[in-house]
Amino acid sequence: MLKEIDPLKDLFNEKRTRRTSAEIICDILLAAQSGERKTRIMFKCNLNPAVMQKYLGFLIKRGLIKQNGKEYVTTIEGTKFINCLEKITELKQRMGQVEEELSGLLAVSKIKGKNSA
Repeated sequence: MLKEIDPLKDLFNEKRTRRTSAEIICDILLAAQSGERKTRIMFKCNLNPAVMQKYLGFLIKRGLIKQNGKEYVTTIEGTKFINCLEKITELKQRMGQVEEELSGLLAVSKIKGKNSA
């Protein structure tokens, strides 16, 4: 039984080991940007046929990808999804850098606090 697709679930979970639904969706949309057959997308994204079919249905239903004959093509809305996910990824990286900076400041503050006490 395949689990329900939820692109926002686990998006900020840093402890995960597998790709999130959002990352899989992004991979599919990137693979289909210039038009590609289902099998080619499946191989590019490293998905099995059942998972591929589930995601294609999800994406078509939401208008993020469309079928032109035997090819699938990313729509304008699909491109917007890719751009939003890239922005989230950039924000996560910046948050990580700020966290490291804060940790460094706190470590220095603790050392200075011990010396002045």
